[in-house]
Amino acid sequence: MTLALLGLGLVAALFASAVFSGGETGLYSLGRWRVDSDAARGVRSARIVQRLLRDEAGLLATILIGNNLANELGAAFGQDLLASLGLDGTARALATALLLTPLFFFFGELLPKDLHRRRPHALVGYTAPGIAFCKGLFLPLSLPLRWLSKGLGRVLGLGDPALARGGGPRAVVDLIRASAPGSHGPHVEELAQNVLGL
Repeated sequence: MTLALLGLGLVAALFASAVFSGGETGLYSLGRWRVDSDAARGVRSARIVQRLLRDEAGLLATILIGNNLANELGAAFGQDLLASLGLDGTARALATALLLTPLFFFFGELLPKDLHRRRPHALVGYTAPGIAFCKGLFLPLSLPLRWLSKGLGRVLGLGDPALARGGGPRAVVDLIRASAPGSHGPHVEELAQNVLGL
């Protein structure tokens, strides 16, 4: 490969790593009510996000596969790029550790995660379509991971609905009822129900 193609491959792998890393943080930082509201108004990216969030096991498998693949491809392109610049094995390994690792850590992991954490609704609309496309593309790889996860969940007893995330408005009211008697006034439960009703 030419030097330009290797550089382009490295940049593409870095971009893919940023999309998967940032997308993961952004998707799990979203306010579901806002996604549902945007989807009801016909916002295409919100509908894509809804579909992704309905299958959290598939989403997580896609993100893990995509991010690891992007990082591996980035390392391979980086190694080939450094080799084409004339660096031998030891110098190439040192340059990879000193140049590529910080580059992928900062621009492929740290910065995208921080940006998506701060502005999930603004940025997830850009990353969700790519992640949704890769979810279909990686299906042959992610299905075995999902089956393994479900099997381990059953064996370890993690499929119990009581352990499921969330619980909705009813769980909030039940939590208030279960709190120490006298720790809040009698109006707190009614107030919580009214707020959750909104």
